[in-house]
Amino acid sequence: DDYIFLKNGHRIGRLDLAFKEANQLLAAQILQNQPGEIQVNLIPDKKFKERDRKGLETNLRNLIGPDCEIKFKQIETSELVRTPKGKFNLVVSNLKK
Repeated sequence: DDYIFLKNGHRIGRLDLAFKEANQLLAAQILQNQPGEIQVNLIPDKKFKERDRKGLETNLRNLIGPDCEIKFKQIETSELVRTPKGKFNLVVSNLKK
């Protein structure tokens, strides 16, 4: 998986840890188009509640800190960004490396 980049240039990896207890998600993917901002795309199951989203946000904050803007978006499975081989990564960075 890719890293996300904070505004100060630090890069953060291993974001899968934020999702370890998210049992009400069918899939999730983090997209980054600008340093210090991420969009978390969620494919929730029927039991997913607002408290689950808040718990996920807390987990992400614990990993990335307070200086990164986090936006959540519910998507359909067909909207996941996939590799040419059809797989999807948890983190997709559209930043030039």
